[in-house]
Amino acid sequence: MQENTPVATANPIVNALTEMYGPMATLDNVKALLKALVAASKTFEAVEKGRTNPHLKNKYSDLGDVLDATKEALLENGLIIVQDPISFPDGEAKMVVRSRLIHEDGAMLMNEVGLPLAANANAQSVGSAITYGRRYGLKALLGVQDSDDDAQGASRRPAQAGAAS
Repeated sequence: MQENTPVATANPIVNALTEMYGPMATLDNVKALLKALVAASKTFEAVEKGRTNPHLKNKYSDLGDVLDATKEALLENGLIIVQDPISFPDGEAKMVVRSRLIHEDGAMLMNEVGLPLAANANAQSVGSAITYGRRYGLKALLGVQDSDDDAQGASRRPAQAGAAS
């Protein structure tokens, strides 16, 4: 295969790469995307845990904190993040947030975060779910983390009523 040949072929491995890196991917621009991501990753700032969960009282980084720590390095390396929610047909209480890291040459990396929604979800709860999906999708796509995982606190079981302390 030539260096600038589009990655789509009859080869299933190459087709998987096309799906992963996008329809405009060539070997050259996939290499450029990965090189740019490595360069950007080296200069990402520490993600500040600037928010406190009012219910669990733990510290966490919100979407703005993650963007503040990464956006400048991404742009300096020809990378941009595009995120969009995808809703399912009526009756399905779930949605997906798709995150794409796109290089100026056209190649991209993508992930999707599935989100359950309450059957009686209102606009505010849907917006919160989208923001949650964007934050975790972005952190996963860029390999960014912080030591305080607000999902850990949410998964704790409440103390049983009447249990001895």
